[in-house]
Amino acid sequence: MEEARHCRSATLLMSFLSLAFLIWPPPMAAATQEMKSIYAGSRVIPVRLARPAFGPESIVFDHRGGGPYTGVSNGRVVRWRGNRRHRGWTEFAHNYKHKTVAECAARKKVVEPESACGRPLGLQFHHASGDMYIADAYLGLMRVGRCGGLAEVVATEADGLPFNFLNGVDVDQETGDVYFTDSSTVYQRSEYMLVVLTGDATGRLMRYDPRTGNVTVLRSGLAFPNGVAVLADLPGYPDNVRPDGGGRGGYWVGMNRDKQWAESGTTANSMSAVRVVVATNGTVVEALRGFGDATVSEVVERNGSLWIGSVDTPYVGLFKLASLPQCGG
Repeated sequence: MEEARHCRSATLLMSFLSLAFLIWPPPMAAATQEMKSIYAGSRVIPVRLARPAFGPESIVFDHRGGGPYTGVSNGRVVRWRGNRRHRGWTEFAHNYKHKTVAECAARKKVVEPESACGRPLGLQFHHASGDMYIADAYLGLMRVGRCGGLAEVVATEADGLPFNFLNGVDVDQETGDVYFTDSSTVYQRSEYMLVVLTGDATGRLMRYDPRTGNVTVLRSGLAFPNGVAVLADLPGYPDNVRPDGGGRGGYWVGMNRDKQWAESGTTANSMSAVRVVVATNGTVVEALRGFGDATVSEVVERNGSLWIGSVDTPYVGLFKLASLPQCGG
């Protein structure tokens, strides 16, 4: 078991670093030039959140296919119910501040600053136990049981250094180990642009062992580590990474900005997501476009549809793959 854990750790680390250092990436590789282009545009259905919540960063489904679940701006994790009797978003989990801080009450309209009530970013389930792990940017690594409710904080520091900007999280479904990132030990999420503009490289990739409660720093000195990713020369700035849903050996990668953003300083985002195939050395085979200025933080493929998260929108995007014609890149 321990040997297998070390092997998987090395794979995650090497895959992760190739994207972590893409903060100022080189020009697009030739492998990406033959990719198919999918224009989403108005075909994306907005599955709106309950006001005033916005910013559904990460999207996950439970082991039974329920969901999606997402974390939003008021510090809560909500779940979508799509059946006829109960259709809409309902609260699934909250943190301790929602009972101890007045600004975090359920009916509070606006929360300023966001650090007052926490900000859940990365989410992932451990399917065997049903536990959800939450990377809260301000409160630390959290866990909540399959029935939801109050999430417990399971880790707030590693090697004596407190977490400052937790971001992405993933779970090894075989061992139960939790891999997660601290994007910066200097700047918090509310200052995320400074991480990029100053070239900050204090981020960390870590592993949490749920059996012992120990946190191991796998790598430090990283430039804005986010999600665990695959080897690829991507045409933009990657955010979260999830396997495609068709068993095709690929991954959907949310693209926060395209490379032209670094060159021109504009906010335009011509490329919102790409699908990467690992079997062909990280070749980008499809690019999803047409989201305007909204950034895309995560894309999850489920039953022929893409569920699209963004920190900029008051909704989760739903895009049916079968509804679109494709054209050459």
